[in-house]
Amino acid sequence: MNYHQQFQEVNRLLEQTRQWWQFAAFHDRQSRWKQISPQLDKRLNQARLGYEDFNREQLSVLQQLLDELIPQLNKLKELTKLPKSDDYLEAPDSHWQYQIAGRKWSQIKHFAAHVPKHKNLLEWCAGKGHLGRLVASQGAQSLISVEWQQALCEKNHSLNLRLDIDKNYCPSCVLERDVLSEKWTEEYPLSHYALALHACGDLHTHLVKLVAEKQTEGICLAPCCYNLIKKEYYQPLSWQAKKSDLQLSRLDLSLPLRQLVTAGEREQREQKQERLWRIAFDCWQRNKRNIDQYMPLPTIPKKILKGSFSDFILWAATEKSIDVSSSVLVDETLMQAQKRLPVITQMEWVQFQFQRAIEVWLLLDQVLFLEANGYMCDLFEFCEKSLTPRNLMLRADKRSC
Repeated sequence: MNYHQQFQEVNRLLEQTRQWWQFAAFHDRQSRWKQISPQLDKRLNQARLGYEDFNREQLSVLQQLLDELIPQLNKLKELTKLPKSDDYLEAPDSHWQYQIAGRKWSQIKHFAAHVPKHKNLLEWCAGKGHLGRLVASQGAQSLISVEWQQALCEKNHSLNLRLDIDKNYCPSCVLERDVLSEKWTEEYPLSHYALALHACGDLHTHLVKLVAEKQTEGICLAPCCYNLIKKEYYQPLSWQAKKSDLQLSRLDLSLPLRQLVTAGEREQREQKQERLWRIAFDCWQRNKRNIDQYMPLPTIPKKILKGSFSDFILWAATEKSIDVSSSVLVDETLMQAQKRLPVITQMEWVQFQFQRAIEVWLLLDQVLFLEANGYMCDLFEFCEKSLTPRNLMLRADKRSC
């Protein structure tokens, strides 16, 4: 099966199953499964999915029921199984891991193993430039690191000097640029091979379009944060995706990101608290405004989450211009949220079954676009999910004439 056929099948199955994944669980007070599948709703509640006393051994039974209710699920799982690679690139010595967390360093080593040697390299959204330096150590012709944050550019340059990249490996330079600007589009070097590890949303789709437009050497890309786009809906690149009936909103694009398999215990506790508080605010604002409608909140500052629940409600109400003249019934509001939490969890459990399919759909769109513009493409897992849930790589190399 080629990528065109794979996309068409994944697209068809996602279109058929939209009622199971294309919705916002936080917006509903009651489980949508009551209407769509009373049998599923009953079984999920009997198993107490989402409750503290849920027995995880029941997941296999629930999964079997879901596979029977949604026959497309197994087909999607098969279609979105991609080749896996265990390859990784070792650094010249241990000094190269300076100031890099172990898991991040492992991601970089696995990614670097798939970049072709003896190329002029351009690291996109380079940060401190760890990836570019590692690849350059294997025989690159030159290295350009592009980053818009001045502090990261300065650190990148400092690390290049520390490892003496120019003397020991290849000429290097660090450019402070807004990669989405028209000026940079005109400046983009035609002879370079692009690297982008976990570039977000518009940043990685813009790079893919630039590579195709400029007909550069190629690209190794591992996307992240698909939902970080300026427009309300994803803008497909390939003609196949443009013909699809699927329209993916920012909310849909966030679905592949909503389970962090690499989160530690502390981070999981913080996520659990934030989730509960967001639901509690939703319960409170609906009662306060007497309007049964969800109201989204922006990113919550960490200092707010470290404070009291009352302070959080005050912050959230201020953000949304809601009067807080009367005292907040803390216990009652949190109790309402606790009751809603299992309902949301049960809806999301079904949604999460489609995470990989949506992510593969997005990457296949980019593969087909690059293929149509003269590139040979490979789509695969460059590392284990335990290192990063965003473990998919698109490698595209310009076809020789």
